[in-house]
Parts: sequence; C-alpha cells; structure tokens
Amino acid sequence: MLNDGVEVGFMGFEIGYESQTTKLHRLYLLAEVKGKGLGKEAIDFLKREVKRYKDKSIILNVNKRNPSFNFYKSQGFEVEQEVVLEVGEGFVMDDYIMKIAIEI
Repeated sequence: MLNDGVEVGFMGFEIGYESQTTKLHRLYLLAEVKGKGLGKEAIDFLKREVKRYKDKSIILNVNKRNPSFNFYKSQGFEVEQEVVLEVGEGFVMDDYIMKIAIEI
C-alpha cells in the first residue's frame, strides 16, 4: 500500500477462500499512518474486488486482544465465532472470526 508514493503497509487476501467467501489474511499499516483513513481505503478496495469476483462475504481472524478488532467492527465486520487454536510448543491463538456480508 502506498501513501504519497511511499510504502506504508500491505494487505493479503484470497478470493474464493470458501464458497463465495473471501478471506482477509493480512492488513498491516505503519503506526505513523494509522488513523488517516488508509485502513478504510484498503477495506473499501477489498469490498470492490469481492464484488467484482462475485463473492458474498469477507472473513478474517483477529486476536481477541488486538486493537484492530475495533477497527474491523467500525467497518461493519461482526464476530461470527471465537476460536482457540494450538500453534505448537504451548502457544495458542485466541481469536475472533469476523465476517461482513457484501451486497453484489
């Protein structure tokens, strides 16, 4: 993602991750550009891509303690499920699975 020609973040997503569902795998922004509307622009871009490919929803995982949870809520995502996944060596991911429906 660019801001005035400078890389300030990136987004990774997978169209058709599940039936008519896109998965947002990653959305990262540098701290100095957070709160300037770039996250919303990224989500709006993703929504347009999802519509273009005729998927009907976007899902994502976010850690329950990640401040980004509130950002995703502000963009219309809702908690669908809570999951605790063991990732090995005693570590777990304590996440929300969030989802937003996309009107085609």
